[in-house]
Amino acid sequence: MHMSATTFAAWNKLGLCSVDRTRSPTIYVLAEDSLSLTGMANVVNVHKRGVTAQAPLMYNMCDVTGLDFVVHAVLVTQTLTAEALLDACVMIETCEPDSMAFVCSHATHRSVACAVLLAILVYPNARLALSTKRTKRAAIDRGMTTCAY
Repeated sequence: MHMSATTFAAWNKLGLCSVDRTRSPTIYVLAEDSLSLTGMANVVNVHKRGVTAQAPLMYNMCDVTGLDFVVHAVLVTQTLTAEALLDACVMIETCEPDSMAFVCSHATHRSVACAVLLAILVYPNARLALSTKRTKRAAIDRGMTTCAY
C-alpha cells in the first residue's frame, strides 16, 4: 500500500488535533437509509465523501467487514478517511461530545472501519454501536463487545 504526501499530511493533522482522549463517546455505525439518522446531528457520511473500501486484489468484500485490518489498511491510504476522522473529532469536541455516527451504504465496511479507527487512534474509551447482524457477529467472533443498537 502506498500513502501519498497529501494523505500523510492529513493523517498528521489528525494526530495533532487537540482532543480529550478520556472521552467515551458512542460512535454509531449506520446505513444511509437508517431511520435512526432522523434527528441525529453529528453524522459523517463516508459514502458521500468518496471513501472507498474496494480492493479486489486484496480481498473479496463478501469475506470482510470494517473490523478487518486489511480494510483498515485500504482506508488509511486515503486522505478522505483522515479528513472524515478529523471532522468526527471536531463534532465530538465541539458539538455534542456524547455521540456521533459514521454512515455509508450498508454499515458494513467503510463506516465500521472509520468507527474502529477513530476509537483506536483517538478515543480508546469509545463505545461502538454496530447496526448490522453481520458486523455484530464479526465483533463477537473477535471477542469485542459492542453496545446494543
